[in-house]
Amino acid sequence: MFSTDVDFAASEPDALAAITGRFLAPTDLHELNMLSANGRVHFIDRAWARPVAVWVDAEMVTMRLVAAGHTCEKANQWRLDQIPDLVPA
Repeated sequence: MFSTDVDFAASEPDALAAITGRFLAPTDLHELNMLSANGRVHFIDRAWARPVAVWVDAEMVTMRLVAAGHTCEKANQWRLDQIPDLVPA
């Protein structure tokens, strides 16, 4: 159940602080900002780029994979494959 007691605007600075890191990520990921060529995806719009933790990019792409119709399980496996150093042994 979605709680209406949460002040999302007030918690935004805390959320941004939690994901801040030293890796540049395009935080405006959608199909118009991605180009696929030769089996690779290139991000072509970095207008909303910001320094984030290493895992944020993979998390954002995972949400887009689910939105594009991939199962949660397959999207999550892709995510885990991208950030193996962050997965507990």
